[in-house]
Formats: sequence, C-alpha cells, structure tokens
Amino acid sequence: MDTSKIYTPVVIALVAGLIIGFVAGRSSGESNSIESNTEQQKESIVFDHTKDVVTKDVQKQEGEYISVQDQVAGETVDIASVKVSLDGWLAVREVVGGQMGNILGAVRLSTGSYQDVTVDLLRPTISENEYSVVIYRDNGDKEFDQNFDSLVIDGNDPVSSLFKTVE
Repeated sequence: MDTSKIYTPVVIALVAGLIIGFVAGRSSGESNSIESNTEQQKESIVFDHTKDVVTKDVQKQEGEYISVQDQVAGETVDIASVKVSLDGWLAVREVVGGQMGNILGAVRLSTGSYQDVTVDLLRPTISENEYSVVIYRDNGDKEFDQNFDSLVIDGNDPVSSLFKTVE
C-alpha cells in the first residue's frame, strides 16, 4: 500500500483545520476587546504595577472639576469646589517624586456641584509637601476601595487638583 496516498488527505485536513481555527480565533478576539465605548463614558482596564491589581479608569464626564488651594498642614483638607457627574469619591493623595502616592482620606459625593468640602484624613498632611485631590467613581457598593472604584481620567491623566501645605 502506498503511504503517500494515506498521508496526503491527512495533511490537507490538518492544514485546513489550522487555517479555519486561526480565522475563527481572530474574529472572536475582536469582539472581546477590553475597552467599551458608550455615549457618556469610556472605560478601559489598567494594570497598576505598584499594587499588582487590576483597576478601571473612567473617562471624564462633561464639566467635572476640582478646585483646591494651598493650605495649612493638618488632619483635614478643605476643597474649595468640586463637580462630579456620577456618584463617587473625592480622595486626597500624597505626591511623591511627581507621582501619586498613598491615599490619606476620602469623602463620598453624590452627583452634583459642591462648595467647601472637607475631607477627613487617616493621618495628617505634612508641612511643605505636595498633595493631589482626585475623583473615583463608586463601583456601587458605597464603600471606598481604590482597587475596585474607578479613577476618573481626562485623556491619560486623572481629573485632579494639586496643592501644597504650608506651616
């Protein structure tokens, strides 16, 4: 019996199977994108290398802002004004080497505009240091967790306002 007659159909079937599998895999991969677009917001999955966790960033909504002034170091931070488009958290973070560091405190805000918001801190700010105030979108559990609540971004940067502490 000629073995080449037996192997030829097997090789053809194997090659055809590989091609079909490759094409099917590519088309299904396109529908499983990690980004989703809606009319109001854009969410993307981001890996936080400093914490080894996956967090979500949420694109800034129209008109979202934070205004904070330099202030005396202490156990609270006073925010002059803030506007949030969805329920979330206003958090105070240390700035270390130009990067956001530890979160010192957060306050929950419902959708709307606010004046004179005070954030109680877990530990006081230090004189002559820089801090950032940022917005997180609540994941629905009404408990702040930076690993599960979404940091609101504008382009590639968080919606934030920097301030320095003075004596």
